Amino acid sequence: MQQFVTTSTWDHVEVRRRLAGWAGEFVDPDALVIDNTGFPKDGKDSPGVARTHCGALGKTGNCQIGVSVHAVTDWTSAAIDWRSFLPESWDDEKAADEQAAAEVRARRARSQVPDEVRRREKWRLALDMLDETTTEWGLPPRPVVADAGYGDAHSGHHRVFALRLHERRRRHPVPQRAERRSLLRSVLRREHMPRCRPNA
Repeated sequence: MQQFVTTSTWDHVEVRRRLAGWAGEFVDPDALVIDNTGFPKDGKDSPGVARTHCGALGKTGNCQIGVSVHAVTDWTSAAIDWRSFLPESWDDEKAADEQAAAEVRARRARSQVPDEVRRREKWRLALDMLDETTTEWGLPPRPVVADAGYGDAHSGHHRVFALRLHERRRRHPVPQRAERRSLLRSVLRREHMPRCRPNA
């Protein structure tokens, strides 16, 4: 299994595409949910590992962060696409000087991070996946509910994220932290979808 996951030449994108197609038919989602997941790690060479807030630990810790899109209904959910988030500390192009950049490049090489993989904000990864699942894989568009962090009024990317969803003609409630659960229940009951307030 370890060899299959790490070194086999299977096409992981095709696997995700088929899973998304199955979920579109079997789950028939009412909405797509964007979420982050932390994977606690002990070492420092797992790709993208860094000290950051980790929900699995309930505190700041050493972990990897995955961004995922889930097809959801009121009875089930299925992850249909996901990306690993690469922090700035893993991008040699963001390093402060050449010595730091060389250390990052060596770390990337040990962890086999492809050269084309660079830091990309979580909200951009989410948009990439929404485009992939609908434009490239043919899943029908659904309302998008984002993790509360994407709707944080104090985050500079909040308005840009909402605008990009609007440009894609997506209904896009991006809740504040206290609103998320009740809003998701409303989506799954197919109730009226509130508009995302640009300055909320």
